[in-house]
Amino acid sequence: AWLRGVSALPNSFAHESYIDELAAAAGVDPVEYRLRHLHDPRAVDLVKEVADRAGWAHRTAPRREVVAGDVVRGQGFAYALYVHSKFPGYGAAWSAWVAEVEVNTATGDVTVKKVTVGQDSGLMINPAGIEHQIHGNVIQSTSRALKEEVSFSQTEVASREWGAYPILTFPEVPVINVVLMPRPDEPPLGSGESASVPSAAAIANAIFDATGVRLREPPFTPDKVRAALAGTAPPEPEPKAPSRRRSWFTAAGAALAGALGMAAIGGRAMETPFGTVYSTNLTPDPETGIGRWSYAAFERAMREGISRDGHHLYPAFPYTSFTRTSDTDLQALYAYLMSQPAVSAPTPEARMTFPFNVRPLMAGWNALFLKTGQLEADPAQSPQWNRGRYLVEGLGHCGACHTPRNAFGAEKTGAAHLAGAMVDGWEAPALTALSKAPIPWSEADLFAYLRTGFSPHHGTAAGPMGPVVQELAHLPDADIRAMATYLASYAGPPLADPAARAEALQAQAES
Repeated sequence: AWLRGVSALPNSFAHESYIDELAAAAGVDPVEYRLRHLHDPRAVDLVKEVADRAGWAHRTAPRREVVAGDVVRGQGFAYALYVHSKFPGYGAAWSAWVAEVEVNTATGDVTVKKVTVGQDSGLMINPAGIEHQIHGNVIQSTSRALKEEVSFSQTEVASREWGAYPILTFPEVPVINVVLMPRPDEPPLGSGESASVPSAAAIANAIFDATGVRLREPPFTPDKVRAALAGTAPPEPEPKAPSRRRSWFTAAGAALAGALGMAAIGGRAMETPFGTVYSTNLTPDPETGIGRWSYAAFERAMREGISRDGHHLYPAFPYTSFTRTSDTDLQALYAYLMSQPAVSAPTPEARMTFPFNVRPLMAGWNALFLKTGQLEADPAQSPQWNRGRYLVEGLGHCGACHTPRNAFGAEKTGAAHLAGAMVDGWEAPALTALSKAPIPWSEADLFAYLRTGFSPHHGTAAGPMGPVVQELAHLPDADIRAMATYLASYAGPPLADPAARAEALQAQAES
């Protein structure tokens, strides 16, 4: 169905991919090259505005920017004037894209991380409606570029699955920034599907910037990407039977909720030196939960500590850690929570002492102690270490229990980070070289403890740590091992023979 009409999308894919190829051959930045040859002033204005809003990185050759390990990042540009009606038709709307992608050169997976999409539709009667339509265009056309494929044998269509529509799941949805050109003096034009037109070309051009390889045939599946990187023909796709698996975003959301370690209906009292606060109802109940929360409101609470109605949250809710999580993981968590049964459970009012009972003053606390922004990978460390750091410092918010607090209730930094604290009458031990454990924690000990709740040299997970280990069961071994790798880097050098040390300690205790 998406090839109907004048086939603007596939034609523009060919045109804009070739323009990008010409720019590379000429050694000219792709945006600059287009501007040299565009004479339509409205097109020029749109191209400049979208490139500026997207933070376009000037280049004359593919940058092949390494994110971490096998993952590289790229930006791609594409522009189109949607032509409507009978041949030769007329311009219905202008659209331009900057797509930002990450490509795993080992697996071939392409992830569209961000799309800045601009639209010139003339006079906008309902700008909000146009913006919503563009969001739908981006999700639908990105899904087409990455997923939608019909396979053929030598004589017939080989595809067997026609009941499903391959669409991006919540964790795969990119950040979408919409740029609407104000044209109040121009006649209104169509905004139905014109924003879809540059999509495939922008994504393909971004893949070229990331890898130096041109993909001339969508969809940009892992098999095709790996084959292009290897310089070989891609294998014939296997016909896919209908999938009965639980969707990935639900599995990921369940895993993330496991890492959060919180009861969804809330109401748990948390005693602090400044009073008592209660955990929030996170079920999609519209009255007492988050049922009326948009994703934007949810993201603001998780990253900035500000609730849907504008009041400040207390940092007993660890938004200071969640602010470091990726957009993909926050979207997965939101999708998971919204898919759970709604439970009516009002949250009791917090009972805090002055000045903490004056919620607006928390804005000052945030200014002092909240450092927003996602964690950036440390290029000096391994991908496994960086993954562990992300899970420990972000989603896992381990510091909320294992780091002591200052006089204002903020986690201490520097040498005090993960240096141990008291929680609910239990000691959350230091996870660094300051640990009092007679046998230092090794990576193997940490993995066994987090995976099973038991380490031969450190005993059984008890107290508040018991439920945490139960929730960590949702995570794959690779993530648990990454956390162990990261935490072990704080623990100091392991003993050469921990078993002998354990036997010596046991003998000493029995003597």
